[in-house]
Amino acid sequence: MSALEPKAERIEFAAVRAYLESRGWERLQTPRDDIAAYRADDEDVILAVEPTLSDYAEVMARAARTIARHEQRPVEGVLADLTHPRTDHARFRRTGQSVEDGTIDLSAAATFLTGAQRSLLAAAHQVEVPNTRFHPRMSRTAPQALLQACRLGATERGSFTLLIHCPIDLPDHPERAEFGRQTLTTLLSSLAKTVRVLRRDGVKAVVDAEEPIISANLTEAVVTMLPPDEGADLEIGATFSPVVPIVDPPALVRIERGLFASFDELASALRPPSAAREMRFVGRVSDLHGIENANDELEGEIVLTTEVEDALVRARCTLGPDDYRKAVDAHRDRQLLSVRGTLRRYGRKHVLESPTHVEVLS
Repeated sequence: MSALEPKAERIEFAAVRAYLESRGWERLQTPRDDIAAYRADDEDVILAVEPTLSDYAEVMARAARTIARHEQRPVEGVLADLTHPRTDHARFRRTGQSVEDGTIDLSAAATFLTGAQRSLLAAAHQVEVPNTRFHPRMSRTAPQALLQACRLGATERGSFTLLIHCPIDLPDHPERAEFGRQTLTTLLSSLAKTVRVLRRDGVKAVVDAEEPIISANLTEAVVTMLPPDEGADLEIGATFSPVVPIVDPPALVRIERGLFASFDELASALRPPSAAREMRFVGRVSDLHGIENANDELEGEIVLTTEVEDALVRARCTLGPDDYRKAVDAHRDRQLLSVRGTLRRYGRKHVLESPTHVEVLS
């Protein structure tokens, strides 16, 4: 038994039939009622109709490989599409030298996943409250329920890709039919239009648009996912379940390096001004960038990873020698650090200003 067969065993014939027919494959005549055949270009796919056939899993696994070869994408992605028939599949793909082997460091992965989650949540709120430039709190019931129903799939080969299974319908809410589909199409359509306008007319055209093109929340979620390395890009796309047909599905959205600064600026421009508050922040010291002062003592910048409004934030903070030693101790002993200060956002950067009351929490 191949590694694909346990997954292929869960594929239903009706799901594959709908998948192939929605993509233009032509059904062929077969001499047996328990098998079906389809053709596209010079590629043929044989399917098992009855799951009771002894080689059902083997036949379906072979079909998945053929489809993947024809579509020039990973077979894992095809299997995900076929085994979740009433589910759309969002793909958040980061490219660049740091992820060319298909791996990513844990801290970057956590931030990337947080950005993907918040982008779906922001798009869902846009479905709930259209034509809104900023959602002060993304806590509405339907978007939260959708996010809880989404599932993280296996990472696909090729750069680093987050695969998120997004149910078409909202679980336990039959009155909200196709809410998940609406969320995903809103996400991609909004991003695609934003990229087009930024390329053509710049940030001001997006901000001054008579009807909102993108919310501040979605822009900030995208900024969270932008890769730091030179020559990298961010791609966001989806494959849509053939069970629920879609007319003119949104295309893959590619945000190249040259647009990163524009998204930074746009995130700041779209969010309404708010008075920064002095607060206590507790988190892990993820980076230490201190330098020796004239007294041969280390002082300078640290990065505190803390939670703000249900999102992980990497806040830069500059400490004097005494407080810097506490940060070093917290980092070494893997303990939490508490800092009181004012958190401000500058594009993609968060800065914890005027830090006081620095304490290591044991």
